[in-house]
Amino acid sequence: MEIKKYSRKSFVSKVGKSTFYTALASVLPIKFLSSKNFIRNRVDIHIHPYAVKRNNKV
Repeated sequence: MEIKKYSRKSFVSKVGKSTFYTALASVLPIKFLSSKNFIRNRVDIHIHPYAVKRNNKV
């Protein structure tokens, strides 16, 4: 198994670029870019009549 070696300049360059792109991605509103017509549908939840009620908090 051969170990790939990087020079210091190459390593620092790659780490710097990845840090920059990560910071840039965290700043941009991804929801805005992904879809503008995103509609949230309300989900109806019905409790099953035979469900065990858990009122005792420990």
